Formats: sequence, C-alpha cells, structure tokens
Amino acid sequence: RAVVGLVDVPGKVPEHATLNNVLEIPLTIAAPAEDVQPGPGGPVDLAIQSTHVLPNSLDIGETGLAWVLVSNLGPVPVGPFDVAFAFRDAENTTVTLVAHYEGTLEPGVTDVRVQIEFASAAFHPGNVLLTTTLDPAQLLPESDRSNNTSTRAFRVR
Repeated sequence: RAVVGLVDVPGKVPEHATLNNVLEIPLTIAAPAEDVQPGPGGPVDLAIQSTHVLPNSLDIGETGLAWVLVSNLGPVPVGPFDVAFAFRDAENTTVTLVAHYEGTLEPGVTDVRVQIEFASAAFHPGNVLLTTTLDPAQLLPESDRSNNTSTRAFRVR
C-alpha cells in the first residue's frame, strides 16, 4: 500500500481532493497447483485482485459503475459465486448490492470482471467507501478468506 503525504510548499495551491492519494496493489504468492494443500475450508481460493469505481467523483443523480477483478488462486475450478458491493456514505448510510457471476473460473484464471451499476442519488454528498466481498454468504469451501474483501473510496458531490 502506497500513501502519498501532503507537503506544504509556499506559493503552491493546497490539494483539494485526497481520495486519489492511496494506491493498493494486491500481491499473491502461490505455489504451483500440484503443491497446494487444501486449507481448513477446502481447496477453493478465489481472490479479489482490485476494486474499481467510475467515475471516481459523481454528481448526485449520476450513475456509477463499480467492478472487481477476481482470480482463482486455488487448484480447482470455481463457480458460480456472488460479490457483495457495500457502499457506506459520509453519514454512515450503507447500501449493499449483490452481483452474481454465473460462469466457472478455472485454476489460474485472473482478472475476471464482475460489475454492477449504482445510483449516486442513494448517497449523501461526501466520501463514499465501497467494500467488496467475494462469496458473502460463505457458500464456497474457501481455504483463505483473507483475500475475499477489498475497498475503494470515491466522492459524491
């Protein structure tokens, strides 16, 4: 995780938005499939590689698009599955939408996109935190649930 710090420089305009000052790049280190031992939940290991929102700053009433990139890090095919998109706005109002992925991910498949559209009118103006969760009902026998959530901030004005 990289965080950009603000530095006051005389004569420069102060930064007006700090939402884009953090960059998270998920990194997974895995053994070849033949060396993978099932964890406590089983051999299934889906992982969220990244969470995205476009546009990153929305006007009230504008429609946004949110998506996750999912990878199958386990040794067995997996699917179908759900992804929960939980939006929490500046006044702690939470809206949760669930997207269903109908396909099957083979072992080693990366960056499969699961997306939803959302209405910014559901949120109060200010920063909104989006938390995405793979398999929110925990129906899959996941060996590692620590890589099943991700967050992304954006702004509604």
